[in-house]
Amino acid sequence: MPFVIPKWTAHSVRDWDELQVNTADDVLDIAASAGIELKEPLKDLLRLKAATKINEATAALINCLLLIGVTGIRAGNVDDVWRRIAIHEALFGSFLKDVNNQPLFFTKSDVERHIGIETEVKHKNFEAFCSDIQGRLLEADGALLPSFVANGNRTLLQAVGIRQNGKKGKSE
Repeated sequence: MPFVIPKWTAHSVRDWDELQVNTADDVLDIAASAGIELKEPLKDLLRLKAATKINEATAALINCLLLIGVTGIRAGNVDDVWRRIAIHEALFGSFLKDVNNQPLFFTKSDVERHIGIETEVKHKNFEAFCSDIQGRLLEADGALLPSFVANGNRTLLQAVGIRQNGKKGKSE
């Protein structure tokens, strides 16, 4: 089961069942990778008896609410939630990566699908959120920030040929 930090509820999320993952699929994947093929009656029984768990994207979104200072997702705050997530991901990178280690970013529709999620996270207004982000940026290792990585692990000045001491030439 994906790890979720804050306490949360999803009582009023529409189509909540569609956001769940059946653990039978995990077992079937493991069996297939080991070269074991389960026949249909056994697969059906496994799916019937298997538990469901929260999917990775939902778990990441719930954890993200802690970082962006939002207590829950409601129809009236979807834009604010998505905007905060987009800012956080732009500055610090995505919350999830695919199997090829490529970043996966939340879309506004991902946030809308989770209207009804509530957490016990302390709410922060947008100004407090921005202040927290500014503090994290000042404390962050610049070499780990997405802008540095996207520039080929170099600063923009280095990319255009400016060395550390300010002279023009080949970047180091």
